[in-house]
Amino acid sequence: MTDTQAGGRRLINATAVMASGTMVSRILGLVRAMLIAFVLGNGTRQVEAFNYANTVPTTLYLLLAGGTLNNVLVPQIVRAVTHDEDGGKAFVDRIITGFVLALGALTIVVTVSTPLVMSMFARAWTAPDMAEWWASLLLMSYICMPQLFFYGVFFLIGQVLNARDKFGPMMWAPIANNVVSIGVFALYLVIWGNQTALTGEPFTAGQAWLLAGGSTLGIIVQTVVLVPFLKRAGFSYRPRFDLKGTGLGRTFHVAKWMVGYVALTTLVQMLVANLASGATASGATDANGAGWTVYQNAYLIWILPHSLLTVSLATAMLPSASRYAVAGDRSGVAAETNHALRLATTFLLPAGVALFVLADPITRLAFGNGTGAEDYIYIAWALMAFAIGLVPFTIQYLYLRAFFAMDNTRTPFLLQIWISGANAVAALALALPWNDPTTVAARLALAYSLSYFVGVFITHFVLRRRLPELPGLATVRHLVRLFVATLPAAALAFGITWWTEQFPSLLIRAAGLAVAGVAAVLLFFFTAKRLKIAETTALLQQLRRQKGDDGQTDAVEAIVEVEDGATADDLAAPAEQAPDPDGMGVFVPVAPAAPPASALLSLPVPPIAGTPEAEASAGGRVLGERYRLARQLAVHDRAQTWRADDLVLGRAVLVHLLDGDDPATAGVLESSREAALATDSRFLRVLDVVDAEPGAGPYLVYEYTSGQTLEKVLRSGPLTGVEAAWIVREVADGLIGLHGQGHYHRHLSPATLLITTTGNVKVLGSALTSSTETPSHLSGEAADVRALGQLLYACLVARWPGGDQYGLEAAPVVQGGWVLPSQVRGGVAPAVDQVVDRLLSAVPRGHASRLATAQDVTTQLSLVLGPMGAAHDLRARLHPDVDPDDENAPPAPVSQVVPPLPTPASASRFAVWDTAPEDEPLPGATPPAVPEAEAVPEPDAPPVEPSPVEEPVEEPAAPVQDVPPEPEAPEADAYPGEYHYTNAELYGEPDEPGDETQPFVDEALSRSDSFTPVPPPAGVRPASEDEEPKRSRALTVLLGVLALVVVVGIVAVVALNVREPATPAAPPVAAVAVAEVSTFDPKADGGDASENDKRARRAIDGDPETAWRTEKYGTATFNGRKPGVGLVLDLGETRSVVDVAVTLEHAGGAVELRVPAKPADSAPMKSVDQWQMVASAKDLPQALTLAPAEPVETRFLLVYFTELPPIDKDAYRGGFAEIAVDASP
Repeated sequence: MTDTQAGGRRLINATAVMASGTMVSRILGLVRAMLIAFVLGNGTRQVEAFNYANTVPTTLYLLLAGGTLNNVLVPQIVRAVTHDEDGGKAFVDRIITGFVLALGALTIVVTVSTPLVMSMFARAWTAPDMAEWWASLLLMSYICMPQLFFYGVFFLIGQVLNARDKFGPMMWAPIANNVVSIGVFALYLVIWGNQTALTGEPFTAGQAWLLAGGSTLGIIVQTVVLVPFLKRAGFSYRPRFDLKGTGLGRTFHVAKWMVGYVALTTLVQMLVANLASGATASGATDANGAGWTVYQNAYLIWILPHSLLTVSLATAMLPSASRYAVAGDRSGVAAETNHALRLATTFLLPAGVALFVLADPITRLAFGNGTGAEDYIYIAWALMAFAIGLVPFTIQYLYLRAFFAMDNTRTPFLLQIWISGANAVAALALALPWNDPTTVAARLALAYSLSYFVGVFITHFVLRRRLPELPGLATVRHLVRLFVATLPAAALAFGITWWTEQFPSLLIRAAGLAVAGVAAVLLFFFTAKRLKIAETTALLQQLRRQKGDDGQTDAVEAIVEVEDGATADDLAAPAEQAPDPDGMGVFVPVAPAAPPASALLSLPVPPIAGTPEAEASAGGRVLGERYRLARQLAVHDRAQTWRADDLVLGRAVLVHLLDGDDPATAGVLESSREAALATDSRFLRVLDVVDAEPGAGPYLVYEYTSGQTLEKVLRSGPLTGVEAAWIVREVADGLIGLHGQGHYHRHLSPATLLITTTGNVKVLGSALTSSTETPSHLSGEAADVRALGQLLYACLVARWPGGDQYGLEAAPVVQGGWVLPSQVRGGVAPAVDQVVDRLLSAVPRGHASRLATAQDVTTQLSLVLGPMGAAHDLRARLHPDVDPDDENAPPAPVSQVVPPLPTPASASRFAVWDTAPEDEPLPGATPPAVPEAEAVPEPDAPPVEPSPVEEPVEEPAAPVQDVPPEPEAPEADAYPGEYHYTNAELYGEPDEPGDETQPFVDEALSRSDSFTPVPPPAGVRPASEDEEPKRSRALTVLLGVLALVVVVGIVAVVALNVREPATPAAPPVAAVAVAEVSTFDPKADGGDASENDKRARRAIDGDPETAWRTEKYGTATFNGRKPGVGLVLDLGETRSVVDVAVTLEHAGGAVELRVPAKPADSAPMKSVDQWQMVASAKDLPQALTLAPAEPVETRFLLVYFTELPPIDKDAYRGGFAEIAVDASP
């Protein structure tokens, strides 16, 4: 199983743990509510008094602390646990201490103010004729109010456990509370029976203490049971009072809209509770009414299907939708939202209809026993009113998740104002005019449902502005078809329960309700299948539960719908769950997690001869009577990398043992011999190539150097502009000679650049991995130049333009193009920003030309840098504890690039240039008196403009020399109005290219310092050995002018006299025969597998007069039944497909070209989700060509209609007259 599959399974497991805990808790909660109804009834004043006293602390917690905890503290806790060196212990200790103190003080204040608080929830009970009941309510409220404190502690501990991937305890702990509560009411029943509520008398002190005290005890037990799990997770609490500087202020600012959202829903709940309190506070002393308890019990039943299905769907939807949002793919967010919405409503609409039709038998079975037999009908009426709003509530819930995926919490708050306002207005309008206490709860429930009809209407149009591809009418049609499929099942269920309700036996009524449910489900699926509702058809296939792996997932996966692309990090922390009396819950904005750090392997500094460490390796095996293996550093694909000792020259070397049976080894050896000719010191050297040796096989010997890869350096954060430009300039200059010889690196990345301990840059080669890699479709020089742009981008903002790679998050994408570095991180100099733009954009802003060669990159970055260098700062990053002026410090290396004539804007700082070897200073050279980062002009010198790459001082991850501040970079795009090209448009390849060199380098770097793979091929010019240091401005300018003249002359001569190196001929492309063709109309997608399959061969028979046609539909989108239909082509064997020529029967519509997402011996025919799109076209001409961005290796092709062309008024049909495939062998 791959890591991706394992990650998907982890989501299923985590979701199953949460869902099972929630389900058991909900069931026990229902049992508890049923027992309360049996003992105290549903509409009596006793049950009202108990429920007001018991639920107000929960409501206050959500209003005063819950929103803050879940939306402010939880993100900070997760961040601290993930990133702090101590696992977040110190931070969590501070948070627990501060929050417990604040919550304790708040609980004391609220408890003292209990009369005022309760009057805000149940004002009708303060009337003079309710004095005795008011006193009883206050007594129970005083006992229950400390629950506020324990709720806070419970959720705080639970979130600490969640942050440590312990999801089960928090979901299962409420079960302990329900068990205690059930035991308390069982004891009450044994002592006082179930007739006390019918006497019309308030609770006695003993009764009040038992019920209220037992309720508080349940919350305490619920909290205490988490403590052992906290210890088991390795967390021990120690009070800390140094709370200043925890960073909560900024987080609170970000989460303020969610806190306001929770507060708003809670305030409306207070209004509803006040209106409900009048149902039992008037009339005779034994008056019953449909008040707060009836409202809550109806809500408890109504929310159950939502809790079990929609919450799980939203949990699975958020990571995928968030990834699309971060990538700037709004259509992907819309598709994820629509998918979750259709699946949820497919089962929530029938559930809503069932709750409406079966409200009487359901509530009678649950709440119509004992004392509740007299007033259960109140709950039935309220449940019917709630059921009307189940579908809009579900749609609104998922729409809000789309906003959260886009990191937008302000809009949901503003939308909630409309919903809460509509709820409040409707509640007042429906509750006040009528004086019927038996229908108060039903009228308030109807107001709640109506408010969500208003809310979902407004939310849809607001969300549609951000997600234009979010369907509207298609969703309505889907709901109408579902309603039609549900009506026969509802009628059947109503008939069965109507007949069984005539019997007084509880067992018969329960059996009748069960039979009605089973029969209704079967009839619903039967009808839905006839109506071709794809979601129900898919579920039926999943429920068959065939043994073995038949290509289908199980029922849990069918509901959760985990995507194969989800990573473990996406699945690590499910959405926060909290008590949600209003049904909306408390939500944390979800942002995609940072990619995990790749394993970094350490190449330690070789031990000094004579030390115990050196003697310990003295017994290692000796190769060629010269290289003694000392320490194994990595194993990769049967090849081994060792640090070894050169017994002849007494130095450390790197030895790579190759697999002699691998047919690619001969190529590796040959490329390594070519690489051995490279003499440029910026490339690591191959010292020896051995074809074979008895007992060892072939092996390679390389130069050994210590340092850190750029990949590891960037883990600590972005570099300064000077450092970034200097590193890329050095690499580009080293590539000039390599490219001139017709050789290319092709694998430049943060993993193949080494920052040595002296601050120099080394380029690591790729010969080790060339045997297993597929060459890029780009030319060698274009691939290297593009990589230079990506490296510069990564150094500036610690983001990788091309996906989550090298331990870096993906660079943000807007309108299909990467955002400029200056828009990601403040302080990036415009000059450097423009170089990135000219490297990575197809049409650079400001009508600038593209940089197409390494020479272009070197020239531009040299103009930006002037004489400045960054080796001093880079050395400081790798040696934060070493004084650079210490005589024992490593020598300060410098660039080997002669800078051009400095412009006034780039001449404010100077560096000492030399050509000293890596490990020894230049003879006779002395360190500068003032470090280059601290150099200042002479007192009489005129002021000089700041360099365009100098940046504001910030807190780097590792100490570096301070750089003078530069003017703030503009926040807006420096070159507005230009189109952002995608990578596919610019380079002909996907937006997130892979890099097959990384796995080996990552493994090699997992142990810490550095790694030295094989260098690139030979041909790099040698470094000059006799250049003297330059110390004065005049000398620097003179040499710069001279160098510029020489460079221009050389370029002119080369351009006039040197012919272009020959490029290898592209493999021949020709039309290939299609072996087999079949229609693609899977049932899982809503199809019926019968789209004229017998006529499929007409599309490949060579006769354009014949055609395969789809069925005729009333809309271009297949009447909303399915995403599309097409033909699967089998080429007989794997080919490199270049393009597919398609001749249509009618112009118009939209077509996609897809290939299997995973290699297989047969074409995947279960769902279009098993295929990935490589080309598409809309508004089609009658003849078109579908060409992938780059040739694709595949045996199977899917030519897929997603929209049909019109053939008549209100008639649509597609047809392929001819399909031809061009490919190379």
